[in-house]
Amino acid sequence: MMVIAALAAVALAGDALARTSEHAPDEQAGVSRHEEAVQAAVAVDEVAEIISVNYFDADRAAEIAEGLRSFMAGRDGGDTDPFALAAAMTSYLSPLDGHFRVEWVEDASASRASEAMVDAPPRVSFAAQLARQGYGFAKVESLPGNVGLIEMSNFAPIDFSDPADPARAAADGALALVSNADAVIIDLRRNGGGAPSMAGYLVSAFVEPGADVYSTFRTRTGSFSERPEESYRAPMTDKPIYLLLSRRSGSAAEALPYTLQAAGRAAVVGEPSAGAANPGSEFETPSGFTVFVATGAPINPFTGTNWEGSGVQPDIQTPAEDALDTAYRHALASRPQSRPDAAWALEALDAGEAPVDFRRLAGRYGAWRVEQRGDELVVERGRRGVERLRPLSPTLFYVEGLPSLRYRFNVVGERAESVDRLSAYGGASRMVRNDE
Repeated sequence: MMVIAALAAVALAGDALARTSEHAPDEQAGVSRHEEAVQAAVAVDEVAEIISVNYFDADRAAEIAEGLRSFMAGRDGGDTDPFALAAAMTSYLSPLDGHFRVEWVEDASASRASEAMVDAPPRVSFAAQLARQGYGFAKVESLPGNVGLIEMSNFAPIDFSDPADPARAAADGALALVSNADAVIIDLRRNGGGAPSMAGYLVSAFVEPGADVYSTFRTRTGSFSERPEESYRAPMTDKPIYLLLSRRSGSAAEALPYTLQAAGRAAVVGEPSAGAANPGSEFETPSGFTVFVATGAPINPFTGTNWEGSGVQPDIQTPAEDALDTAYRHALASRPQSRPDAAWALEALDAGEAPVDFRRLAGRYGAWRVEQRGDELVVERGRRGVERLRPLSPTLFYVEGLPSLRYRFNVVGERAESVDRLSAYGGASRMVRNDE
């Protein structure tokens, strides 16, 4: 049984509670303040009962539920605006577990909809959102120097019983595109999490088959492993992996780096993550609210704990906005120097401002025209288009966006007499000045 299904099974009792009755919205004019406060108390009690029945730690569940009731009862008059009520409950619950979240579902009770939200787009199902967002794979790219980059926006659930499962197909496609890279960067800085099934599957892409690295989830009814039902078919077991985190990264987006870091298979770069370790499910209340409740807690085989509250700690700490550049530099520096494309890419990253004497370099060289455009030097190669050059030295340049291509001007006296076009993968061509 896949991980997400196991978590859902823990939540069956709460689902039954949440869906047994429908709230009849009060359509009468002139509802008294006392009646409004009673409605707020009912909504709070519904949320508290869902937590009591479903939170993975039964003892703490009872304490949290009673604490919520007491906290909300102490608020003057009780909040009757549903958005404010949801926000108040979340403010109490979220410090107790990173996954607690209460929201007002506008579509659930349309007659009580806030006028301020009347123009809000209709809700789209989570499955439809995932399909329109590439099942979480926002970008897959080959960076100069043969470094693979996967940017993930969320972790879609995988149905291993379906051979054509689209989320797994998306993961396989992304992994295949970086399989020949010398290092892989996975960017999770804008990823709030998702399904443990995807996290486990991605772990399997970078560890030995059968490796005992997966967390075990503790629930009210037992435990189960995050090990995927089927592992990635061609794991990349010796490839350097870098995972980028920010304070926004949470849940499954923390599980992947925490597991690979604990197993010694990856370096984490960026900021400490959100600290939301315990996955769960979303429940609806009869009053039209939803509450996300953690129904399990992971235990890592190496650390004996998880990252709840503390977050995943980076191996290389840097501001989130600098994490990609930092990881990319580390990946390039680790490359074998027998292949110069990584070294050339790193030199391009480190290039400063070099003085350029455009008059010495501009001119016609065979079929190429070199000219100054603003503060740039460009090479026009006829039907092959224009290449913009960035200086490494007064006479050596790389092509913007393609640091594996360089132009070297051979200066004699007051001007360049020829120019060489060089490739980091071997090969060179030369054009001689002929503009006289």
